Amino acid sequence: MKTFQIVAGLVVGVSLLMPFGCSDTFSSRKDRIEASDVRPISMSVSSSNGTAEVAPGDTVTATSWFAGKPIDSLQWMASFSYFINSFGAEAAIDTDFLSTSKSTSVVPGSEIFVYDSISGMTKASISFVIPDTIVRVAMRREMPTLEGLPAGEKAKLPSFLLTKTPDEVIDFMLFASDTLFSADMDSLYSLYLLDLLDTSKHSIKWSDLPVDSQVLTRRISAFLDSSVSIPTPGVAVALISTVMEPLVASISRAFAAQVEVLQSGSDRFSGKYVFTVRYTSKLKNDRFAQPNRNPVITHIDIYREKTGKTFDVSKSSTYDTVFHMYGKWGSGKTDTVIVPDTVFVDLSRNYFIVATANKSDVDSGFSTNGGKGLEYYDYSWWYQNNVTSSQPEDSLLLIDQTGDSATSFLPPRDQSMTKFTVWCIVDDAYNGELFRPQGESMYEIKGVFKYK
Repeated sequence: MKTFQIVAGLVVGVSLLMPFGCSDTFSSRKDRIEASDVRPISMSVSSSNGTAEVAPGDTVTATSWFAGKPIDSLQWMASFSYFINSFGAEAAIDTDFLSTSKSTSVVPGSEIFVYDSISGMTKASISFVIPDTIVRVAMRREMPTLEGLPAGEKAKLPSFLLTKTPDEVIDFMLFASDTLFSADMDSLYSLYLLDLLDTSKHSIKWSDLPVDSQVLTRRISAFLDSSVSIPTPGVAVALISTVMEPLVASISRAFAAQVEVLQSGSDRFSGKYVFTVRYTSKLKNDRFAQPNRNPVITHIDIYREKTGKTFDVSKSSTYDTVFHMYGKWGSGKTDTVIVPDTVFVDLSRNYFIVATANKSDVDSGFSTNGGKGLEYYDYSWWYQNNVTSSQPEDSLLLIDQTGDSATSFLPPRDQSMTKFTVWCIVDDAYNGELFRPQGESMYEIKGVFKYK
């Protein structure tokens, strides 16, 4: 998860990759937004295709969300030489001041501020270009050969690779991705398996492959530092499909650099976000290269618990009413429809707010010890009472911070509080994967309370 930090030392939980510092005095609830304060909510970086996966040469957009008091200026900086040494100490050199006309990385005119006067949320963003050589430079700095990789990553690679320099490995990885892998490779491999059943068949010809036998043999032999025999085009297809594709995908996960983005504002807050750059998203036709996407939430609903029951979203017998706040609706419709809904409040009943994720959008993670599994999501809930009230804070809307997709939603006891805004921030994670890019999404809902 990400974390927000107060300069005085109070830690406000949301993500490990992005500490925010601030010397403002906040209300007693870190997740309640106050209109008089600048409250950093979220910071993320995404590539031009909108995913969490960033590759060398990509144009990326850093986005920060601030609630409460509006802002209209930020100082953005980035270090493309960020690393953690063997003692765990962070170092960032060659900082580029993005918010100046002298920056060679920033996209001109990309710095914007958008303020929503209803929710009091400011979106600040800036776009800049990742250096083409960032991974090469980082890998050269960290290790002369692949012997310097973590033990778990080394175990997944053939021994001949361990004597290679990072540049040699990257060159071959890009050659394989750009030249050997193609969308037709799956069908060619299927033909190869059929040929094994009937050895009289020779369905695959050299002309079916993206390179001829001499080029393929020469490149692979040079990479292996030994002579390789590829007697038939079918064997070449098997080599590419079963050896080269998974190998290149594994290399792309092991070879990574990190970028540090810094920001500061006039309202005594500062922020830092560190993200990963790797080649995975460049491997367009590699079936084993799986870029990390941002989480997708399909529904946000508020449930009213049945009297005498313990709420469980998977058991309809534990609730009697669902107030739909956000979701995709309609037969055959794929566009997102915001459903402005009213929560009818009975103060004698319990309420829960639930975010529902799309299981088909959950990505896989690959740990350094060779394991593979599905990522998990962390949820944080932020909220604002949108009507001024003189009543004590604990008589207004409260949402528990549990890190889960379902959490307690306590409507106001002050019945003059009729409007509210909730933000759900979802981060993905997978334990054990080295420098895995982190996906993040934020969803906003606005609602109205009506009291019994």
